[in-house]
Amino acid sequence: MRFTPTVVLLLVMSQLAGASAPQVTPPLLPTELPAWGSAHEGDAPAHPVRRVLDGRTIVVEIDGREATLVLRGVALPSLPGPREHPYLGRTHETLRNLVRGEFVRLDPIPKLDAETPVEADVYRQPDGLLINLELVRQGCAPVEREASGEHADLMRLVERRAKALGRGMWHEDWTDLVRSIEEFRPSQPGAGAGAHSSDEPVRTGVVFATGSGSKYHAPGCRYVGDGTPSMTLEEARRRGLSPCKVCKPE
Repeated sequence: MRFTPTVVLLLVMSQLAGASAPQVTPPLLPTELPAWGSAHEGDAPAHPVRRVLDGRTIVVEIDGREATLVLRGVALPSLPGPREHPYLGRTHETLRNLVRGEFVRLDPIPKLDAETPVEADVYRQPDGLLINLELVRQGCAPVEREASGEHADLMRLVERRAKALGRGMWHEDWTDLVRSIEEFRPSQPGAGAGAHSSDEPVRTGVVFATGSGSKYHAPGCRYVGDGTPSMTLEEARRRGLSPCKVCKPE
């Protein structure tokens, strides 16, 4: 088959474009991920989950008493400074969906007289799913920088795969949002030149809203302070918030 010079040129350009933007290959995982049955021998008591406090902390009942557990090796999505990571709520929701109303087995079993939350590997019953690893696999939580323990290396491998696949908080929509939040420097209330008061609406994908307010604000609005939580514009509208009349975000 013969190709015209134009077709040959297009093929060469296509190959060069592919070479200049190599794809990230997700690392391969073991054929079997740890579950209760493969990680432990024999039976152990299963404990009911009573509450989910945040994206890595749960309360279980042991012998009629409540114990607070932190998922070992799991960190919460975070940003530098006082602002909350925009994915934090989804991490909490995912953990709640994974363990709400379920029974779990624990390694190690926490001491009931512990004054602070105890770190543990949490296995859902009856399927034996390791919740710590599942949160990381779905891209809902990063691995603690100083994570140690039996599954720490595997969790880091799973995290790299989640990043390469763009899962959860590693999806480009969320990483772009985080980047815009990190680069944004809000003006202080009452600021003159830095505060937005134009009649023109501000087009933005990230907005800010207080927990008790009914309005959402654009970056640079005079009502946005250092501790004002951020969210996507879509989420603000879903919550029934209305745009600020001063900065007019849309």
